[in-house]
Amino acid sequence: MADCSKTRIMAIVLGVVCVAFAVVIAVFIYRELRHRDSTEKKINAENINSFFPAYFRSPEEQRSVAFMAPTKRINVNGLERKLLQFATKKQYFAVHSCTALLNCGGCHCSQENGMYVGVAVKDGVVDPDDLDDIELDFFYFDGCCKCING
Repeated sequence: MADCSKTRIMAIVLGVVCVAFAVVIAVFIYRELRHRDSTEKKINAENINSFFPAYFRSPEEQRSVAFMAPTKRINVNGLERKLLQFATKKQYFAVHSCTALLNCGGCHCSQENGMYVGVAVKDGVVDPDDLDDIELDFFYFDGCCKCING
């Protein structure tokens, strides 16, 4: 009789674990698909940060370092892509210059490439106004400068 109750308990525990796992999977699927076929897919300067937090900033938020906000850029695959930019919210990327310090005799300087993620307009889309019109892509920008006295 004791073996039967242990089997029942194990079956109940396994059932509870399976239900909890199914709920977690359902939540993840909902989070991925919640904007599909809804009116929340429209994008503009006011709501773009809700879809891509920390990608877009206003000019006032960019004061301490030199940044650029290009409209087009070559991606890591060598293809020119149009970056999504709004009049009041833009994607800014850090600008690094590379020059040797004064009085550095025989310095050899090189600049590293930094890979950054940007929100790009899908090929063939002229006026992006929907989440389905944009995607993330990788871009190289001039990174930090390294100088060696040699």
